[in-house]
Amino acid sequence: MASHDANPILRSGRKEMQPVKKTLAVALFLVFTGTAFAAEPTAESIDLLLASTHADRMRDAVMDSMETAFTSSIAKQTADSIKGHPPTGAQQKIIDELPAKIVAIMRTELSMAAMRDFYLQIYREAFTQEVIDGMVAFYKTPAGAALIEKMPAVMQRTMELMQARMGPMQDKVKAVMQRSGADIKAAE
Repeated sequence: MASHDANPILRSGRKEMQPVKKTLAVALFLVFTGTAFAAEPTAESIDLLLASTHADRMRDAVMDSMETAFTSSIAKQTADSIKGHPPTGAQQKIIDELPAKIVAIMRTELSMAAMRDFYLQIYREAFTQEVIDGMVAFYKTPAGAALIEKMPAVMQRTMELMQARMGPMQDKVKAVMQRSGADIKAAE
């Protein structure tokens, strides 16, 4: 068996390939470890981004929408559960107070203070300091300010349209489940 060192063509090829291999190794290292060298966003910059985007206002708008949805959902469930028997005064008081109690829990558990560590973790996992700084700069522009101003209305309208779609979707899901139940029984 001949040695590669004895073959002048292979020996010269190895020498020519060494710079290419080194360049390729450095490039691969940079590609696969580039994010490791990116600066992790500071808590202060994430707080600034959340303040710049008025995240607290968006959260409040979502909570308001959820409260409205809970109120109508609870009214429907109550009507279904009592089936034509009007609730007593005491029952109606409980029914009326329930949405506010649920929303109060959600507002506490999902408050900005309670969620701060959650936001810090997610934003640090998703973004670099450079990206956070870029987003903060964007939200200071007229386009960024318009996005912030209009986003609560966009979210409100999205919730309304989603609720309108939920009824027909639930009817379709119910029909599929009933058919599947019948098919399961027939397959016995």
